[in-house]
Amino acid sequence: MARRQQLYGSLLFLDLDNFKTLNDSLGHHVGDELLVQLAERLRSELRKEDTAARLGGDEFVVLITGEHSSRNSAIRQALNVAHKVQAAISGTYHLHGYEHTITSSIGVTC
Repeated sequence: MARRQQLYGSLLFLDLDNFKTLNDSLGHHVGDELLVQLAERLRSELRKEDTAARLGGDEFVVLITGEHSSRNSAIRQALNVAHKVQAAISGTYHLHGYEHTITSSIGVTC
């Protein structure tokens, strides 16, 4: 759709750092709860027209709809969203009596 309208959008790829260690040490039920809370935080940082999806395990993608006529503008928006998402999901999570913090690696393409 963006190509037909000659607009630029972007795609973020998120990978949670050391998520496997959390699952292995505290159990999958704790990891699942982190994913639920993380999804809520992720959703709160996105617009209604953007799409977030979990690919599996600890990987997520975010599709930022194409609405920019210049690639540079789309890149600026994607980086802004990536920083907001990274800040939102890097806080403390309260998980079945445990407190856990997690970081993420994010790749961006337009």
